[in-house]
Amino acid sequence: MNQRETMSDQPVFVLGCSKSGTSLLRNLFDGHPAVFAAPLESHFFQHTGSWVSYFFRRSNPRRLTIEQMKNELVSWIDFSNRRVNLFADGFTAGKWDLEKFKETMFSKQVSGLRELSDLYIESMYVSLYDKPYPGLIFVEKSVENVEFVQEWLKLYPNAKFVHILRNPYSNLVAIRKFMHSVRVPFLNRALVSMQQSYYFLYKNLTLINPAQYKVILYEDLLNDPNKIMTELANFAGIDFEDILLTPTISRETWSGNSTNRTNFTGVSNQNIEKWKDEITRYEIFVVNKLFDHVLTDFKFEKISPDHVKKSLLPKEGLFNYAMNKISYYYLPKPNDRMTDEQRKKSKERFFVQDGMNGSDKKL
Repeated sequence: MNQRETMSDQPVFVLGCSKSGTSLLRNLFDGHPAVFAAPLESHFFQHTGSWVSYFFRRSNPRRLTIEQMKNELVSWIDFSNRRVNLFADGFTAGKWDLEKFKETMFSKQVSGLRELSDLYIESMYVSLYDKPYPGLIFVEKSVENVEFVQEWLKLYPNAKFVHILRNPYSNLVAIRKFMHSVRVPFLNRALVSMQQSYYFLYKNLTLINPAQYKVILYEDLLNDPNKIMTELANFAGIDFEDILLTPTISRETWSGNSTNRTNFTGVSNQNIEKWKDEITRYEIFVVNKLFDHVLTDFKFEKISPDHVKKSLLPKEGLFNYAMNKISYYYLPKPNDRMTDEQRKKSKERFFVQDGMNGSDKKL
């Protein structure tokens, strides 16, 4: 049987910024009997030589042979088999049978990226479960996938994309806590990564068929998981089952990777507004300046720095505080000098034409 016939032609790719709920969403799909959810970020395009601009995964392009690409993928699984980092999606240490992965990866000759991707998926499944891949719907999340949507569509024309978007205030606090839990880091890396993710979100919404690209809010998922997962099951073409409400990883219980260090066995909104007690005036200021369009277009409540007392965080220190404020001026920012007419014309780019009835749809 041709390998293409054993593979699902409709994978589901979970997109979103770091610490926006992508791991949770992938792991909600994991237990479904019709799904194989890769229990790690596969970074397929990075490991096959593509130029990655997303700040936390940035890499320059490389010219690689198929054999070299296979070796890169083997090295990534080997690294993941040895690494434990529960806050950075590193849950699979000791879970992989590396010999089975290598044996499957080098068992077939492939002639292009689609065949290599299929083989990568098959090799992961065999390595984890020690049985042939049964052609399940593949679900995967890598933070840089948001910039490779069109590349994925070239390989899988029927692919579906679920972009999970978190309140930018909350997302910035979560990334800051993830970057350094003891001392407050420079925030430029977090802000640039968020800016890049939002840029590709808007770009994808203007270019990709809405039937294949769905945006959900992290807060909606936490507040009403039954409703959101029912919608996503229909979107992905699978039957809704109660297991979609319980996050698992490789079919085993997953306790989460929350930066609040809270373990859970289900979806909880317990800490959904905790960021309000942790955010600083500067973080509010910079989100308002850089991501006002995201707050407005996706109906997040905009808050004023004046409503927050915190200027310095514990252990931040005056040096980090000053450097964060100075470095803000080196970040790419919107053109505040645009006239109302120019701004109106600019926003017209974020309307897409509904091919079914010819009406305009706002994102």
